[in-house]
Amino acid sequence: MTVTVLVPRKSLEVTLSQRRHAKPRSAESLQIVQCVYDYRLSLLEQQIGQLRLEHTEAFAKRQLVVKQIELNSNKPIDNIPLQYIASFLKPKDVCSLAAASSRFRSELVTGGLIMPTLLLTNGSTPASLVCRLAKNLQYSSIINLHLDARLQSNGHLLYFLAQNASNLVHLRSFSITGQTVNLDLQTSLLTFFSNLPVNTLHHLHLSGIRKLATVGKVISSQAGSLRSLRIDYLANNHGTDVTTDILPVMPNIEFLWFDVADLSEAPISVILDILNRICNKDKLRTLYIPHVELLGDQDSFRSLLKTLSEFRSFNQCVLRFHGFFVPLEDVYELRRTFSNLPAFNISRNFLIAMKTWAPWWPKISEVWSSQDRITGRAVFKEQIEFTSLGASADREWLRLPKAEKQLWNETIAPQVVTLFLPSPL
Repeated sequence: MTVTVLVPRKSLEVTLSQRRHAKPRSAESLQIVQCVYDYRLSLLEQQIGQLRLEHTEAFAKRQLVVKQIELNSNKPIDNIPLQYIASFLKPKDVCSLAAASSRFRSELVTGGLIMPTLLLTNGSTPASLVCRLAKNLQYSSIINLHLDARLQSNGHLLYFLAQNASNLVHLRSFSITGQTVNLDLQTSLLTFFSNLPVNTLHHLHLSGIRKLATVGKVISSQAGSLRSLRIDYLANNHGTDVTTDILPVMPNIEFLWFDVADLSEAPISVILDILNRICNKDKLRTLYIPHVELLGDQDSFRSLLKTLSEFRSFNQCVLRFHGFFVPLEDVYELRRTFSNLPAFNISRNFLIAMKTWAPWWPKISEVWSSQDRITGRAVFKEQIEFTSLGASADREWLRLPKAEKQLWNETIAPQVVTLFLPSPL
């Protein structure tokens, strides 16, 4: 493109005349001009270099964006490093990925992925996919197994797992939850535990089982290794009382939660056998059996209280009695043992000792309107139901030795005050 600039003739003649009569520049001045131009040239070279660098960075970013666009348009799920995330997937993630990614489904089915925790609890999972996965899983890699009994797909899954349960040599935790386990699922459950290697599980949670006898059969093969056992929401009219066939000896138990729907009965000897044969008594933290009435004479009840006094690491101890009556001295001894548990109550029918206020009790502010009212004598009268035990609280307080009163005033009452304080974050 050509640009034409019109310059007045007179101005042009003056400029040319000035140049003809101008004196030539000295070498020194020319050198200064050269330095100025050299400096300007170096600045331009620096700017060009910076522009080239920015161009390179912009091009790299553009290439990255292009790759992301390509991934988004070409099933990005298939580009996920599945071998690194498989062990962290939640149930819905497993099902979603299996449905959306052919590579994930293929590697899962062929055993290319190790799934230490099997959490197939999504009700939308096709039964055919569940069965196919169950047939080809690396059973020896499964550590935890959790099933929701309300979902039909898990019935198919448990059926196939039961056939291969002998391969679950590293299974440590098993739970099946739901309001009611149907008979087909219960049959698969019994088959599963009959084939599972003996004393493999550390943690077992059963919910919704129809019969206590089924619970006993499930527990029996794993009793030697169990550290925690939780049985709850048994269906009504389970039709039997608790015996050693239901609750066997568990020498390594640390957490025992047995909460049936109907009120049952059991001889104290059942609980005594469990407690007396626990290897490390300092490890038992929870003993929660609120709906099984313990039967026995005065000697057996005294034996139970004496045995409980050997367990000094309880966070929660809840037992139910059928006509409890022992000398009050034994009750005081038990309270001394559980002096670190501020939420305490013992009556003719219950023993409750907990670190936190029982949720089924009235609010603590309804029992004591202020912390100032929590004295040793007030706590003594509140925590032991003397009327049901055939005694008078005021008379018993007067009979207490000075050292016993000091325990209630200086140790137990201050522990109860801590229940008013907010829980630490």
